[in-house]
Amino acid sequence: MEQIIRILYVEDNEYDARNFQRELEKSSLTTSLLTVNTIVEAMSYAEKQDFDIVFLDYHLPGENGLSLLRTIRNRGFSVPVVIITNYADPQVAVEMMQSGASDYIPKSLLNTDGIEQCIRNSIRYSELEQVRKSVELSLKSAEEKLSTIISYTPVILFSVNPNGELTFAKGRNLGSIMPGGDELVGESVYEIFEDHDEFIGQIKIALAGNEVTQSIKFGNTVYQISCTPRMSAKGKVEEVVGIAYDVTKRAEAEESLLKAKLLAEQTSKAKQDFIANMSHEIRTPMNAIIGFTNLLEETTLDEVQKDYVKTIQMSGENLLDLINDILDFSKIEAGKLFIEKEEFVLRDTISSVERVLKGKADEKRIKLIINVDPEVPQHLLGDSNRLYQVLMNLVSNAVKFTDKGKVTVEVNKMSQRDGKVKLKFIVADTGIGIHKDNYESIFESFSQISSGTTRKYGGTGLGLAIVKRLIELQQGRIKVSSKLKEGSTFEFELQYALGKNKDSEMEQVFVETLDLSVFKGKKVLLAEDNRMNQKLIENVLGNLGIDLKVVNNGKEVVDLLQNEVVDILLLDIQMPVMDGFEVANYIRNNIQGPKRNIPIIAMTAHAFKEERDACLKAGMNDHIAKPIQKEELLRIMHHLIVQNAENMEQPMVDISYLKSLSEGNDEFVTEMLTIFSEDTPVLMQQMKVAVDNEDWKKTSQLAHKYRSPLALLGIKPIEEIMNKIEYSAKEKSNLSEIKVLFKEADILTLSALEYINQQLVK
Repeated sequence: MEQIIRILYVEDNEYDARNFQRELEKSSLTTSLLTVNTIVEAMSYAEKQDFDIVFLDYHLPGENGLSLLRTIRNRGFSVPVVIITNYADPQVAVEMMQSGASDYIPKSLLNTDGIEQCIRNSIRYSELEQVRKSVELSLKSAEEKLSTIISYTPVILFSVNPNGELTFAKGRNLGSIMPGGDELVGESVYEIFEDHDEFIGQIKIALAGNEVTQSIKFGNTVYQISCTPRMSAKGKVEEVVGIAYDVTKRAEAEESLLKAKLLAEQTSKAKQDFIANMSHEIRTPMNAIIGFTNLLEETTLDEVQKDYVKTIQMSGENLLDLINDILDFSKIEAGKLFIEKEEFVLRDTISSVERVLKGKADEKRIKLIINVDPEVPQHLLGDSNRLYQVLMNLVSNAVKFTDKGKVTVEVNKMSQRDGKVKLKFIVADTGIGIHKDNYESIFESFSQISSGTTRKYGGTGLGLAIVKRLIELQQGRIKVSSKLKEGSTFEFELQYALGKNKDSEMEQVFVETLDLSVFKGKKVLLAEDNRMNQKLIENVLGNLGIDLKVVNNGKEVVDLLQNEVVDILLLDIQMPVMDGFEVANYIRNNIQGPKRNIPIIAMTAHAFKEERDACLKAGMNDHIAKPIQKEELLRIMHHLIVQNAENMEQPMVDISYLKSLSEGNDEFVTEMLTIFSEDTPVLMQQMKVAVDNEDWKKTSQLAHKYRSPLALLGIKPIEEIMNKIEYSAKEKSNLSEIKVLFKEADILTLSALEYINQQLVK
């Protein structure tokens, strides 16, 4: 059933009223009409809100229809009102609409179509207006709810337009960022935050189209502020939306953690420094004790004296083992102990353990049995030193705690696939055994079964702790089983990559026989501040025909090299005035000519791998740890002397290609050598500046430029270095090595220039 439209018609002219009713009856609408002729009557009906639409004559007795319209609207009545007027004045029409009319119609259009269309439009407009008001109320309610939520949530929301004006600002503690709060909306953020350059910078970055997040302190409060640009369809920034979190407590916690971390790092470094220095202080006198004991052993001794010397040697070795345990443990704790991956022969490693410990086993009259499964591959890829260390600890313990019976070492293959093999190592003994309650504790630091064990067998209680950590570093696990007075068995599994396919037969080990005649007449400079170690080296080298000079500090080394030439430098690292690193740096960078390339052997009591790497990086040729072993020292010196002699015999520059191009024209060769001699120092200086400034593009260009004359003169060593520098600088890879490579190239270039200048003089 069609809805009846209720109409109130306010008109004082009876003719017009009858005409309106007649035209309305002709329409297709279902209506109910009530006609009144005074404003008072109209108000009484309007207050009841019983009508769907009101037609109101503009000219009524006493006042016009607009006053009634305004009264209706002021009282909150939303019924649509159509004003009927005799005028078609646009100004009057505007006034009507501003007063709240939904439409107006001239009396000349009060026909059936005009009235029907006006009713339909007004009712539709009224419905839309109701929807609009409902939406507005919903939006207002949602905005109030959102504002309430923001006000009680520990965040601050804001937005800024492209002109830098604040368009929105809400949130709890808004005043802590901007005193004045949301009253500052419309103001320029550049003025509001003129004292906070960080925040203004963040806004500018966001207005440029970039998201940005950073922590900024306002007073005593730290906020993490994120700014996100909102883009238009055309890709332009329409506004920046920001959110700020109070992260003061988190910042304080992070600061506390950072301080704690720094303190822990400083403590750890202090501990490492202490252990390293302790190692140095102990190893320095131990160097003399063991060294002189070895020299004493080479003299004629009676049986009693031999026994005394052997006891001293054993005591020294035990003390060194103790020091090494402490150093290894400290490196493991500091995370500075790394597992290497190098090819090794398994039988060689096991045989080394057997050779060292067989004598001790024989002394105690116990059997040391080694069983390696024939299916175990011999050539493996891994860390043989760490495997040796693990086996030495376990087998040494087994021998130590076994008074009768045997110690057995077994190696079995568990599995092999994808180029990898898993091996099981078993070390079993028939010794004193371990109570099952102590299985876990024996792997703890500084732990031994009892004080009686310590008194009888000695040790630090670090050996098995180190073993466990070394095995775990190689992704393995160790377990123990034992019975008191019957013996113990330690088992662990490790996985290795297979080495190259070589003959499975054990490689024969050749002992290098040194030609001691190469030492005769050589000038050796020893820089050592410890008198005992000075005396030891003098005795070690005394019978080799070496001209040995001894100085007490690095400054004396530098002074001596100003006037004298030596064949090799034995350089202690820790010395007064100038230490070993300072001396090496001075020689490699400040001394000119052949002396710049003098072979340097670092002597240090620090047993860290990092120490050896630091020595080599500083330009030293080799490294030997104290206590110094005579055979090792002579081997290193022999190698460097022979190598240096070979380098001196073979000129770096090969001008045969240049001569072939000249077709017998010696003037052409001389001219090319002269150009190289004049241009190269300038080019190397330019490259030094580029490398120091880390201008890698320029470095690459200069290295490429230098390669051409190097190839022309056949200077292969420098050409290869320049090739590496050019590639690394161009690709920006291995940048840390470029400075080291350049330093090496600079030294070689000086030698090449010296050779070329000699040829030019000839």
